[in-house]
Amino acid sequence: MKYITSLLFLLFLFVNPTASSDWQWSQPAIPSNVLHTVHVFDSLNIIAMGDAGIMMLSSDFGQNWSPHYAENITENIYGSHFFDRNNGLIVGEKGLVAMTADAGKSWNRIKLSTKVTLNDVMFLNSRDGIAVGEDGIVIQTSDGGKTWVKIDTNIDAYLKSVHMITPDIFFIVGNFGLILSHNSKVNS
Repeated sequence: MKYITSLLFLLFLFVNPTASSDWQWSQPAIPSNVLHTVHVFDSLNIIAMGDAGIMMLSSDFGQNWSPHYAENITENIYGSHFFDRNNGLIVGEKGLVAMTADAGKSWNRIKLSTKVTLNDVMFLNSRDGIAVGEDGIVIQTSDGGKTWVKIDTNIDAYLKSVHMITPDIFFIVGNFGLILSHNSKVNS
């Protein structure tokens, strides 16, 4: 047994899977919260967000990171969309939708009629956006995220990601290989 343990230890030392990789660990210590979404603004500024409202900010293209917590965001953040350096929107746990106008320093919460977790958000332009989440929830906005309307999917599935082609055409994927397509022009 001692021989096998020693062999495994030596194997670990000499066969490091990251030794020949282009990947590098940017954060010096493993963060205690899981990060779910990231946005690169320009050649220097990046924001990554995740569990318990953690926001990690970098102003040197990921060489150094500093944590930031907005006082009114404590839910897990699962999705984000930024229109430009200052203006963006996040979605997450318990129906979280919040907007920023100051690059994520502060967030204004948007009230929804649902408390279902939202996993992803995408905007086609500054007005038209869509968010998806648990229990088959799909919500859509045409005013930049200030108000949202629920789209009935008639399914009870975990929706994970969305991609919008036009305000009327979008694709959604979820658990168990689920792929939904929506084209309201075909149905009209």
